[in-house]
Amino acid sequence: MSPVNRTMKFSGHNSRNASLDGIRGIAILLVLFHHSWVGVNAATLFDRFIARLAKGGWVGVDLFFALSGFLISGILIDSLDHPKYFRNFYARRVLRIFPLYYCTLAVATVFLIAYHVNALWFWTYSSNVRAAFIGWGPPFMNHFWSLAVEEQFYLIWPAVVYLAGPAYLAPICFALVGSSIFLRFTLTQAGMASNAAVYVLTPLRIDALILGTLAALWIRNSAGFAQAKRSIRTAFIIGTAGLAVQFFRTRALSQFDWNSTEQTVMYTFIALTAASIILIVMSQSEKSILNRLLRTRFLTFFGTYSYAIYVFHPFLDMGIRRKGLHPGLLASAAGISTFLPTFLYFAALTAASAVCALITWHLVEKHFLALKRYF
Repeated sequence: MSPVNRTMKFSGHNSRNASLDGIRGIAILLVLFHHSWVGVNAATLFDRFIARLAKGGWVGVDLFFALSGFLISGILIDSLDHPKYFRNFYARRVLRIFPLYYCTLAVATVFLIAYHVNALWFWTYSSNVRAAFIGWGPPFMNHFWSLAVEEQFYLIWPAVVYLAGPAYLAPICFALVGSSIFLRFTLTQAGMASNAAVYVLTPLRIDALILGTLAALWIRNSAGFAQAKRSIRTAFIIGTAGLAVQFFRTRALSQFDWNSTEQTVMYTFIALTAASIILIVMSQSEKSILNRLLRTRFLTFFGTYSYAIYVFHPFLDMGIRRKGLHPGLLASAAGISTFLPTFLYFAALTAASAVCALITWHLVEKHFLALKRYF
């Protein structure tokens, strides 16, 4: 089958956009804040409020998903006419992802063996399947599920984009979002999928990646994008309103406490919010207040090194917890306010993870990324 209709062109936005790095920075900080509060028992009313907010920090992963769908699909759409479309895409993804991932995994495998966990699940990017049907692994490896979801997406999506072309990609995306919602509803109502399975399996969580893809398509249609700005704001309001209602109804955004109906709709609300944030940012000038905020060195730094920070921080977190040195947990045991100790722990964990990311950038990543110029 030959590819069809490749006339749609990128409207001029740079895929390496500093504002998108800023969004990445927010996403990784949300995840770190979430993990810093795990297990901390709040002592005061203010502590409880912050702890409830922290429980929702996992949505940073969905923000990463939407960004991946937006950027990866944009790259694929823009390179459809390239004679080495597949070779270049996969080579560049391998150089970006594999060196850090497999270097880390080579060390972690020793600990997986000690925990009697089959490391093959992680070496084959299928740890999300293990989490769904066997159970979560050691705490320092659980976060690899999201890397597995993205890699599974990268594996099949280039062929989908190539065969569909921009003209037919949008209907496919809408169908995939609908199928994700339908699968979550059907499997949870039938009692065939646990909360963990709904959370980690790619077909059930693909709506964030796909809505990111729709954002990439939308922004490449200059006329359509100009007319759609009101719809984008509406999508953002719907998504955030859904999240706000859930938060104030349950006083938390913990996905593992949701019932089957909440699981069906809430992931899509989050994905809709994430994709609309990307489009809102891309629709504004670089001098807007929002873009200037996102382009601050603080946020762009964490966005630039977010991949390594995400990979490393659970190892550091678990090591500190095993030594009994988490100040928030110590404050919980003493029955005193946990906010300041836990916030300081969050800051220290963030700084330590960033240092590890910088070290591996210079020792490993940048040398492989230099090879991307050949592809």
